[in-house]
Amino acid sequence: MSITAEDFQTVQKYLFEQSGISLASGKEYLVEGRLQTLVHSEGFGDLHDLVVALRANSVNNLGKKVVEALTTNETSFFRDRHPFETLKTAVMPELLKGSSTNKQIQIWSAASSSGQEPYSLAMLLEDSFAWATDWKIHIVASDISEEMLDKCRVGLYTQFEISRGLPAHYLPRFLQREGNQWQVKPK
Repeated sequence: MSITAEDFQTVQKYLFEQSGISLASGKEYLVEGRLQTLVHSEGFGDLHDLVVALRANSVNNLGKKVVEALTTNETSFFRDRHPFETLKTAVMPELLKGSSTNKQIQIWSAASSSGQEPYSLAMLLEDSFAWATDWKIHIVASDISEEMLDKCRVGLYTQFEISRGLPAHYLPRFLQREGNQWQVKPK
């Protein structure tokens, strides 16, 4: 069953209010596809019934599940190389040459998804700035999806995820084999 224009607008508005994600018109297919699983798992008759419950806020955690279903969790190690190169060649050298008395740097990795980007930051910093032992560098990873943050905290990735952007020489330094997956080393 196709989503009605009114139901799509309800989902658009809800998603924007809860997450700041702007869902453009023409994405009805995306809403239909991603919420269909939720329709079945939550026992709704159809997508309209789910939207009615969302409007009424009558099902515990339904809103959170809708937002989770509609977020795009696309990430990879060293995704978009340019920011990492800029961090390495310009930003960090400038920060580290400062005469800060507290010698602390905090980096926020927003929209971290399942963690490849904040782990990439940690690897880059360890690889390029290991000499800065008197500095405390703290990386905060955040994401709207608790499910993705849980995966980030675990730091366990498939071979496919590893092969998407991780430089080969980083693999033995920063990850260890766990069965058929790779675990980020505690350090």
